[in-house]
Order: sequence, then structure tokens, then C-alpha cells
Amino acid sequence: MGIQDIIVLIIVSCCVLYAARNIVKSFTRKKKGVCNCGCGCSGCAMARKKK
Repeated sequence: MGIQDIIVLIIVSCCVLYAARNIVKSFTRKKKGVCNCGCGCSGCAMARKKK
């Protein structure tokens, strides 16, 4: 394994880790202004507390 192979392996590994981190963040990120009570209304007291 040459130095070029090692450099390519490092670059590809960094890209995979970056993509995986962003995918995980997109699934765990909460949307702004969304109430977790499940009612779906924007005028309830729970929704006003969240903002």
C-alpha cells in the first residue's frame, strides 16, 4: 500500500464520517415551532410555550 492509497483512504473516511454525522443530525434534529403534544394546532398553550 503506497502513500497515495493511504491519503485516499483518509479522505474517503473523512467524507463518510461527515455524511454519517449529517444524516444522524437530520434524524435527531427537532423542527422549530412544532409542539410535541400531538394536537397539531398552533394556538394552544403548549405551542405558545415552545416559541
